[in-house]
Amino acid sequence: MKIFFDTNVFYTDLLFEHPEIKLLLEMSSDNFIEIYISSMVVCELKKKYLQDVKDKIRKINSSLEDLRKLHIVISNIKYERVDIIFTDRIEKIKREYNVNVLEYTNDILEIMINRYFESKAPFHKKSDAWKDYIIWNSYEQIINNSKDEDYIFISNNTNDFASQSNKEELHTDFLVENKNIRYYHFIKDLFEKDDVFKRIREEFEKLRPLKKLKDFIKGKDEINENFIENNFIENIVSAIEEIDFTDEEEIYRMFEYVEVVELRDYIEVNSIDYDIQIEEHTLLVYGNLIITNQIDVYSNNINRESCDDWYELDEAYAKLGMDFSFIISVNENTEDFELSKENISNFELFNIEVIDIIE
Repeated sequence: MKIFFDTNVFYTDLLFEHPEIKLLLEMSSDNFIEIYISSMVVCELKKKYLQDVKDKIRKINSSLEDLRKLHIVISNIKYERVDIIFTDRIEKIKREYNVNVLEYTNDILEIMINRYFESKAPFHKKSDAWKDYIIWNSYEQIINNSKDEDYIFISNNTNDFASQSNKEELHTDFLVENKNIRYYHFIKDLFEKDDVFKRIREEFEKLRPLKKLKDFIKGKDEINENFIENNFIENIVSAIEEIDFTDEEEIYRMFEYVEVVELRDYIEVNSIDYDIQIEEHTLLVYGNLIITNQIDVYSNNINRESCDDWYELDEAYAKLGMDFSFIISVNENTEDFELSKENISNFELFNIEVIDIIE
């Protein structure tokens, strides 16, 4: 399901903090829905945010001036760097919640002019509806190039977007052939009236305890270097044993006449980078490891006397990178969950490569 928003939906919540919007953002973050916002919507919201802040600061400073007449001195509030608050919030929701902010294309002007002369919506009632059309055009392109089954457009601007005969329906000029676009005035209408969204939300709510557990595990940093060493060191050793270090060019730059390279028991996990994905009723952990493994390098002793050993022995360290994944099984009761080897399965290593050889 793809959901598209008009500017006025957010006029009473310019920083996207209402519980309903927060829920939509969470659902987007976990890929239950896709959220699209036109860059024109963002520009209009930023303009309103800055104007609202400016008006409120002006009122507060006026009150402070009255206080100063009573010899109560409080410095004026300054209107500096306010725009950064809004910009940072938009960047955060794009980054953390998979929200798609759509830029308008270079050919929008010609398309818009043609639509204006044809008196098609949103130009059917007024000539200054260019912002509305820029918003809709960016959404229409996504709809035309998508195979999704459900598209939602939310706007309480019924003058420009609603059908003239039925304000609950999208204007016929905005309909896209063979696409199921459902139109609502407010976010609460989506929550209350759309059966498909209700089913998606129900599935999301079922997995909410898993999401909470996922965030808890990441927040506590339980899956760290020590955790990998304590639980999977044998798996790592088995995987490394398959590597033929005599195939590595770096060995020959460091040691001459190499014949044999053997692994030692010493293995250290240097770093781990990972993420957790919810899959059905389990948690899939996947990421990358950097490890150091001590190796013995045996080289031909070409200068040996008859009583000397055939080989010279040198110690070195191999730094290796590898991808990994494993599954965390979770019972219905997530409140008492403790991460341990008993609820971990399917540990796998792949894409193992030698990064460096260090003396």
